[in-house]
Amino acid sequence: MVVTIWATFGALLYPPVCASCESLCVGELAFCPQCARNVQRIVPPICRCCGLPIAAAGSVDILCGDCLSEPPAFGRARAAFVYAHNDEGSPIARALARFKYGRIVSLAGPLGSLLRYAGPLDAFAYDWLTPVPLSLERLRWRGFNQSLLLAHALNTGTVAPALLERSRPTRAQAELRKKDRRGNVRGAFRVRAGAESLVRGARILLVDDVLTTGSTANECALALRRAGARVVDVLALARVTLL
Repeated sequence: MVVTIWATFGALLYPPVCASCESLCVGELAFCPQCARNVQRIVPPICRCCGLPIAAAGSVDILCGDCLSEPPAFGRARAAFVYAHNDEGSPIARALARFKYGRIVSLAGPLGSLLRYAGPLDAFAYDWLTPVPLSLERLRWRGFNQSLLLAHALNTGTVAPALLERSRPTRAQAELRKKDRRGNVRGAFRVRAGAESLVRGARILLVDDVLTTGSTANECALALRRAGARVVDVLALARVTLL
């Protein structure tokens, strides 16, 4: 009863606002109705491995060209929404910019709740959820790992924040062309010392905010698989579909 009263009082004092445009929202929705209409969900047909939308109507068991030529280390990657980084009107891009660069950590809950739209991956079916690790420099600047906060928002109780670490510094992937991104992160991740026993034989769900080419997710999955992980899948809030 007391909790309900305080929750109601808090909602009146701090009503929920849109993660993108900051206008008032109804209930605990991440976006206002206008922004929600401009959010583009990723729907089939998609590559059964990396989740990339594919123009192949009627097929549900297809692989994109990249996954055919070089199968990734992860089993499946799924993202909920299209990420258009060059579109200033994209609610997802604006919301993630406010979250990551504006350091508005309160957006982790509303945005994390949207991960359920990423398709059939059941976060509760994994032994561990773990985030893509940030570099120490970026972590110090931002103060938090956005992927870790998104993972916690799923409320599985199985988040392992420190399975992976970066073994060397890398350039920001967004600064690079597609052909340069794989080399930029090759060998850049390893299982953290002392975490090997948690990884061995485990089903692991790697959580990220945005998938671009999948190179970072692939290198993280490769490190986990080499350490004995039985299954590694990837869950992201959004992904770039055109490069």
